[in-house]
Amino acid sequence: MNTQVTTLNVHAALAYVTNTFLNLRDLQTHGSELQHEAADPLLPLVYGTLANIKASSCIVSRRPVTQDIINVYQLSLECDLISGKLKYASMLYCSGQYEKAAEMLNHCESLLGPDVEHLCGCINRCYVYRTDTFLLTILDTNTYIVDVLRSSSTSCIMFSKHELPCVPEHLQYEMYRAQTQTDMND
Repeated sequence: MNTQVTTLNVHAALAYVTNTFLNLRDLQTHGSELQHEAADPLLPLVYGTLANIKASSCIVSRRPVTQDIINVYQLSLECDLISGKLKYASMLYCSGQYEKAAEMLNHCESLLGPDVEHLCGCINRCYVYRTDTFLLTILDTNTYIVDVLRSSSTSCIMFSKHELPCVPEHLQYEMYRAQTQTDMND
């Protein structure tokens, strides 16, 4: 989704993400069981992108992030164990809410452990090793796969260009630091 969103202007991107959200919510409530299961883990990711685009507008115009936007962030926190929370912490930091950002980062750190799986789909960064605990939990027929993903995994955090005001500058530099082939290999 972020690749498509990046090519749009901010208003079109917001409309695209909102439309994606509405379609997923429709599948979740009116779709087949399989469609519901597919939409369920995707909705929090869309909530995070939607909240970040809206919060970015507030940050750029130096307005406080509204409670409505915070409420959308709350819906994004359970996409997996950590990534939604890190996006939220990033927005808190960029909007000057340093104590809340620190609390969220400390909470994220407390969730990390040896059995947390990092699921990465980035090009040239696919990580295929899985811990025995994670694999056994996935194979447990009594465990709903989405619950395992939410409680035992985390994914890469991706930002579209419309979300950059919610990314601290030093992290933006890290995101776009690849200047040479050696940098890209690192």
